[in-house]
Amino acid sequence: MKIFIAIFLLAAIAMGGWYVYENLLFPEPPKPIDEDVPKKLINAQEKIIKLESNSDISGKIKNLNKLPAGIFEVIFFSQDKEGARHFLTPLEFSLASGLHLPQKLISSINTYNFGILGGETKNYHFLILEISSPEAAREGILGWEKNMSKELAKIFSNLGNLEARAELSFRDRVIRNQNARI
Repeated sequence: MKIFIAIFLLAAIAMGGWYVYENLLFPEPPKPIDEDVPKKLINAQEKIIKLESNSDISGKIKNLNKLPAGIFEVIFFSQDKEGARHFLTPLEFSLASGLHLPQKLISSINTYNFGILGGETKNYHFLILEISSPEAAREGILGWEKNMSKELAKIFSNLGNLEARAELSFRDRVIRNQNARI
């Protein structure tokens, strides 16, 4: 009987030691959590495009399907980062798409929406920026205007003919009680 109790206690101690070793000393690392889809700035359909690398972005944009006329679609670009879905930040998007935005502009961007609008014969691309500091963003955009058309032509296929233009002229306007530079 004493031998049976000793074997039972030894087995219980071994199981307790195994439990401590597995669960307390070397716990399983937490599983990566997918990021939430960024907020849409307009009422539109959404599409998530998974990138293998940042250099994929212009190719993926050029291969977007034609949308029916009048339909808006906001496109979010994601990558796998440590096993979880990660959406490109404004800085990552600008670097991946070849846009050399001034630091003042980049630091004032909260959210961006890249998307397409279906036209009668082709898609039209758009980029909407939600900014935190209008003054810093304005200063950044004024510094970027000289190169804007050349850089945007890399991701906006409908701007290809603007690449040849030396400079575009922008002007300040008020649209629906909001200051805008067009």
